Amino acid sequence: MVILTEHQVPTKAKVVGLFRSSLCKKGVLPRAHAAKLRLACQAAEPRMTALLQGIADAAGGNLEGLEHRFKTLESLVEKIERDTHEANLLLLEDNAKKAEATTHEEQPQGPMEADMAEIVWAISDALRYTLVVAAPAYAATVAKARAELAATGLVSLKQKNYWAHASYHGCNDVVGLRGRGDHLLRVEVQFHTPESFAHKMSSHAVYEAYRSTHEPLEKLRLWQANCEAAQGVPVPEGAQGLPRACSQPPPLEEELYAAAVTDRAVAVQAAALAAVRSALLGALLGTGLATGGGAGSAGALPPGVRLWATVLSPSAIKKRLQNEVRCDDRKLLPSHARLEAAALAIHDALTVELVLPDAAYAAVAARLLRELHLVCDDDGDDGAGARSDGGAPTGKACSAAEAFRTVHVSNGWAAPLELGRRGARGGVGLACHLTMSAKDDGVEFTPDDAYPLALCVHTEASRRAQVKWRITGAVGYN
Repeated sequence: MVILTEHQVPTKAKVVGLFRSSLCKKGVLPRAHAAKLRLACQAAEPRMTALLQGIADAAGGNLEGLEHRFKTLESLVEKIERDTHEANLLLLEDNAKKAEATTHEEQPQGPMEADMAEIVWAISDALRYTLVVAAPAYAATVAKARAELAATGLVSLKQKNYWAHASYHGCNDVVGLRGRGDHLLRVEVQFHTPESFAHKMSSHAVYEAYRSTHEPLEKLRLWQANCEAAQGVPVPEGAQGLPRACSQPPPLEEELYAAAVTDRAVAVQAAALAAVRSALLGALLGTGLATGGGAGSAGALPPGVRLWATVLSPSAIKKRLQNEVRCDDRKLLPSHARLEAAALAIHDALTVELVLPDAAYAAVAARLLRELHLVCDDDGDDGAGARSDGGAPTGKACSAAEAFRTVHVSNGWAAPLELGRRGARGGVGLACHLTMSAKDDGVEFTPDDAYPLALCVHTEASRRAQVKWRITGAVGYN
């Protein structure tokens, strides 16, 4: 899960990842890193161009696209933001595995967000070259070029042979050279035949569309279209025997839908947490637990009150999708229709969690729901609906607040825990299924005015119980 936290992050069940950086660092910081990387590329360019031009001339080939050898500053910024997002997704999975290896009493270890500097200097195509040589000389030229680059002191970092790839053909290498700083500058060198280069250029628009679209079915269609076009590229003799043969499997439909769910949760994470926090401060002020600030204040939360937001890891969402599809009795529907329904059924990919002290739980929870306009009192009293035994307030869902719309409010204190095909239902604590509006996510089947999330309000004891149930087989808040 992705975590945004006010105080010390509690325990295992939410530490399955973190997403502060990719949301907060867009713009200024990526641009500063991109400018430094571009300066290093400009310093290295004369040497690299002269070296590769000599190799191309000796082989009777050409350096194509020299006017595009530098990646633009705007493209670098976009790549840094995109790579940071992808790196944080990998951290979600890594932290999820670490969490599974601990008991629920322990704090998982490991980085909570990707290091942007490492991501920037791992970019391999800020300075890039394309050497095109005729098919009969291709294999020998690639082998000779690799040897000459190594002989000049460049470090061979990657050698990828894509001639067995379904949608792209060629060899893509990355070499490294030292600049003035501590980082190794990576330079990309692609080796093509005239035919493979022509396919690369003609398919670029399809590749960009594939990368930019969030629509699962459209991604699958674009992948297939590119594969069909690549089948017409002849393979040079000896090309498939060059080191390091690699291929890429086609995207899995379930993974594409899981990515769509994850992206929606991340998109509203910060806004959802901020809205709940603002309402919580108002509730704390109204019940006397906070002495200043109020709604919208940036003041710290009082002792014993903890607030954080989590996003499930992509692999966890994929498992949830698989479970939802298995439980779907409409077996005659096409797979994409069932996956769309499954994706829309997952409302807790983003969960905002709140822990309150036992003594103040009922009063603060009741006031919080009123601040959020999630519960309407029957008699207007601030304590209306609160259980005399300290449990969660009761009441009926009513009109939405500015931030949220209410789908369902469940008082787990009054309902036993039930385990069914779709996971846990009930159990201690207060669980709210909400939605909020956000920008267009580029996916046709998802409503932009109803990004889903769960709000769960616990005591320390009920939170520990919920963690235990989720670890031992219950899936999510339903």
